[in-house]
Amino acid sequence: MTYDPEHNYCSFSPDKLFGVKFNHACYLHDRQYRNEVKIRKTRAQADVDLKNNIFKTFSDRKKPVAGFFVSWIYYIVVRTFCERFWVRKND
Repeated sequence: MTYDPEHNYCSFSPDKLFGVKFNHACYLHDRQYRNEVKIRKTRAQADVDLKNNIFKTFSDRKKPVAGFFVSWIYYIVVRTFCERFWVRKND
């Protein structure tokens, strides 16, 4: 899967909030979940990376407070509801 900046990789949720588009963070997260990467992380690490990447995107756009809340909300949601999407190859 190649990155398309116009695609919504944040399935079931917005990929742009408060004027900040963070779909690249979701793209990287999706690749880990689908086992499409050479270096496989654990599900927990993929979810932490999503949180950190969302926060970094917001911080780079001078909106760290919004990024703090958005990143934690997305992290809690994926940790709580998204285990069924994790592809269990080479775990």
